[in-house]
Amino acid sequence: LVLATVLLAVWANLHAGWIQGMLALGAFAGATTIISIRWRAGLVRGAHPPSSARALWAAWASALALSVGTLAIFNPVGPRVLMIPFTMARSDFFRTRVTEFLPLPADNFHAVWALLLLTSGAILIAAARRRARLDDTLVFVVFAWSALQVNRQMLPLSVIAPAILASHARPLLDDLAARQLPRRLGRLAAPALLVAMALVAWSGFVQGDRFRFGFGIDTRSTPVGAFRFIADNELPGEVWNEDAWGGAFLWRFWPERRNFVDNRLDVFDEAFFRDVYLPVRDGREDWEDILARYGVRTLLMEITEKPIGIQALAFRSPDWALVYWDDISMIYVRRDAARGALLGRFEYRTVNPNDLMASLVHGAALPDAIAELERAAGSTGSWRSLNGLGVAYGMAGRYADAAAAFRRTLALHPGSDSARANLEIAERRLAERAASKAVRRSEKGS
Repeated sequence: LVLATVLLAVWANLHAGWIQGMLALGAFAGATTIISIRWRAGLVRGAHPPSSARALWAAWASALALSVGTLAIFNPVGPRVLMIPFTMARSDFFRTRVTEFLPLPADNFHAVWALLLLTSGAILIAAARRRARLDDTLVFVVFAWSALQVNRQMLPLSVIAPAILASHARPLLDDLAARQLPRRLGRLAAPALLVAMALVAWSGFVQGDRFRFGFGIDTRSTPVGAFRFIADNELPGEVWNEDAWGGAFLWRFWPERRNFVDNRLDVFDEAFFRDVYLPVRDGREDWEDILARYGVRTLLMEITEKPIGIQALAFRSPDWALVYWDDISMIYVRRDAARGALLGRFEYRTVNPNDLMASLVHGAALPDAIAELERAAGSTGSWRSLNGLGVAYGMAGRYADAAAAFRRTLALHPGSDSARANLEIAERRLAERAASKAVRRSEKGS
């Protein structure tokens, strides 16, 4: 309990998830209180009294007092930061704009729903046999209810519920193994469970699309190339960045540069997101006025499948120039703030990485698009630029070059269905061209 109290006091200064530890400790304290009352009333068997509820409540109160004290000393926001999870969950703005504050959807997160049902079933069966633990049950109920209300809570639930499931399922499995299973087969249950958990972890995280196992920076989610371009070319002014990249931006550039926003909602509050950040990102009428007020001269944006808000407006605006893009990010600078020959060396006038196909529909601009795509592929080696270059080559009738570009795309991004389909088309065109030449040679010979 002493260690838990110290942990919670430190945790409060690191992340709002501190509330999860307080919820768990409070639930254990509440359950122990109930058990103590029932034991005194003679409703619970046992010669020895249960663990002291006073110690648990004292640890809970000490953790709260130490957390408030350390926050008052070290945190610029002060103890008010402890209320952030509650204010965000109650905010209509965040509940409509941030999906993780919505209730757990019935048609998604199937593993979480399965975990809820399995744990509930194990507790009910154990209760029927009078083997259910009240403290574990209360903790599970608290976190299950919170996950149903706010789906972000499925993360702590996914940490807590498996342990509770195991503690209630083990006696049932022991009984089953003793009655029906050979002893050797029963001993294999634990290794089999560990192997199954390892396979889930490998397929879901190590080999998953969102996370990659290993050390260092994951370039699939962090715009390392864009950061390098900003630093190497000393891009002007303040930088407007996507909120998900704000922490990485600070890690790379602070204190020389500040970020525009990050996902610390206790620092950038509802008013900032509502009145400053989102009006720019959504491309509302006053987006450029807001940027001018903050001295922004560089835009660091995410590449999406279709341009949204500021992405579409910046490419069409005469005041902004696209100077860099790769697989996940792109950079615009204000023309009147660009230094030296920056625009002459790096500007993309024809190709919009957010909508490459739209950039290629105009046949007159195709040579310019090919030149820009070749430059992008040569400078960043991104699979998006190579895939777009293959399409442009195909539109120009250069099917051998197109097939080579699509093969390079698949080498970088094997999961690209469009590149695989385009490669089949290019190879078919090459085969048709070869067959046509063979027919003409045959006719000429005859």
